[in-house]
Amino acid sequence: MRINSRRYFWKIWMIFVFIIATIFFTVLDYAPFLHIDEFTIVDLGRTILNPRSDWSITWMISENHPAINVFYLGAVFQELTLQALGEYGPRISGIIGALVAATVLMAWLLKRRTPHKIVLILGLVFLLDPIFVQAYTVGRLDGWAMAFCFLSCLSLRQDIYRSFTGLRSKLFIVFAGIAAALAIFIWPSAALLYPLILMELFLVTKKYRLEGKNIKNTLRPSILFSFGALLAVILLTIPIASLLKSSLSSILDGILLNLHYGAANGVEQQSFLSSDGIITLLRILKFSPFLVILALTAAVIKRNSELIVAGILATMVIVLSLVYLNRVLYLIPYMILLVAAFYSNYYKLSWKSGASSFKIIGLILLLIWPISISIIGRTTLAVQIRNEDNRKLMHLAAKEMIGPGNYSVYLPGPEFYYAGRALGWKMYRPYAAFGDTLSSAMLKEMIPKLDYVIMPEWEEDKVFDSLLTKKGIVGNGWYALYEKQAQPQTVKTTNLHRLRNLFFIHPKAYGPYKLYARRKNTGLQIGQRD
Repeated sequence: MRINSRRYFWKIWMIFVFIIATIFFTVLDYAPFLHIDEFTIVDLGRTILNPRSDWSITWMISENHPAINVFYLGAVFQELTLQALGEYGPRISGIIGALVAATVLMAWLLKRRTPHKIVLILGLVFLLDPIFVQAYTVGRLDGWAMAFCFLSCLSLRQDIYRSFTGLRSKLFIVFAGIAAALAIFIWPSAALLYPLILMELFLVTKKYRLEGKNIKNTLRPSILFSFGALLAVILLTIPIASLLKSSLSSILDGILLNLHYGAANGVEQQSFLSSDGIITLLRILKFSPFLVILALTAAVIKRNSELIVAGILATMVIVLSLVYLNRVLYLIPYMILLVAAFYSNYYKLSWKSGASSFKIIGLILLLIWPISISIIGRTTLAVQIRNEDNRKLMHLAAKEMIGPGNYSVYLPGPEFYYAGRALGWKMYRPYAAFGDTLSSAMLKEMIPKLDYVIMPEWEEDKVFDSLLTKKGIVGNGWYALYEKQAQPQTVKTTNLHRLRNLFFIHPKAYGPYKLYARRKNTGLQIGQRD
């Protein structure tokens, strides 16, 4: 079986896809635990489909209505997968999106004339990168957003090796613009990959300039790309035109919330033009050490100026705005491309020279690391807690604590979201800046709407208790999901703790919870466990 054969190459890749998907789908129910990002994305889609909704876990307190996400395609898609496939739908969609992204990335690498074996390895490295895995397994949309960015790059690359005459050539460039616009409407973080798209557009334009005879021919790729992007933006804006007109200020406030850290203990955390962002970036990248080392080595040796400039631009945008795990993951494609260039002469590798030996060892470590962490390590952690983080526990707790009904419930811990929707609750949670915790001011604004508050132990304090009691919402007992709750993490952080935190896989991850009920509801029987 020759891997250089196009037919056999994609057959081998499909086998890998099937194996990896099966592993992730097997532990889908309990690994990772029910995560805020999944619910936030789904609820943003729900409020687009139901713009008159009077509840949301993305509630804008200052505006007194749900947050409005103008980049709505992905969120709406996740809400529709929830309706079609049940509560596993968003996670299934997230994993499929990652598989599609990896596949399109590989097609793009092949068009960049990367050797087939290197492409296959880098496809696996990308798909199994621990930073990427933690994102798509919680039902995030990053995989789908990346897939359309790569599709845009692939469409532009198609034109580089074709004749520049004919309708087909023009359509490839127009489609590249459409794909780029679709990517950001799926998830706005896709903008962090726009430097890659612009890099490919620059290379197309460069070739047009070399073969063209006038300025019109040189500008043609940019014009066609812009036309496709603008057409897509106009068509995608039409369904939400009324929301844009009536809620522009609220939309801008919601966007700004995602560009800075929240207040911690009353002090605004600064990352702009400080060392904090760089330190955080390095702490995150430690989960992909060999990819970082090889990418930096490639940047120094190969000196691919266009790719290096694109990567620096993306890194600066991240560092100068908000550095956190699910933005740093958008640097992975840049590093993959740098490594691909590093191994462009794969057929000349040999153990006989020191430089070639370094490349071979680097390639082996590059593949072993994500397989060890994301497949072996993650699956082992997941199997260990399969009976402790089962989402059925949340449905049981919701029924016993409150039960079905049109109740307004405040959820600092959003893991009750799916259970609450099944029971007909109206659920509230503030839409706040990254890292913001619940404050008494936030809670005070929400109290008039509420029938119940389910307060997790980590949010419970005397200030909240006193505030709720004064407003007629009194404590109604503690509810524990386990006979013995997990012990708090020790001060010393081990590699096991780091992996659990990265993949959101913790034993006995839920509760205990303190239920507060408005006085008229305190006669309700609570399923309390000691």
